[in-house]
Amino acid sequence: MIIVSQSRRMIINLESILGLGLSSLEDKSIAIKMYESNDRVGTTIARYETAERAQEVLQEIVSKYRQYNLDNNKAVTILPKVYEMPKE
Repeated sequence: MIIVSQSRRMIINLESILGLGLSSLEDKSIAIKMYESNDRVGTTIARYETAERAQEVLQEIVSKYRQYNLDNNKAVTILPKVYEMPKE
C-alpha cells in the first residue's frame, strides 16, 4: 500500500519501511513518523494537534490495510493501493 504524506509531497511504500509511529514535537503537537531502520530517526509524514487524533489516523491506516472481501466463504485480503494522510 502507498501512503501519501499530509503535505502531499512524499509517497511512501508501506511494504518497504520498518514502521510508523507517534512522536511528540516541541510545540506539543504529535507527529506520525515513518521509520526505515532501527536507528529511531524517523521522517515526519503528518502532524496532529492531539495524540488521540494521531492514533485515530494510525487506526485508519490499519483498517484500510485490513479490507476484506468474501469469496466462496473464504476471507481474501484486498490491499488498498493508496492512503492519503488527512489534513486534520
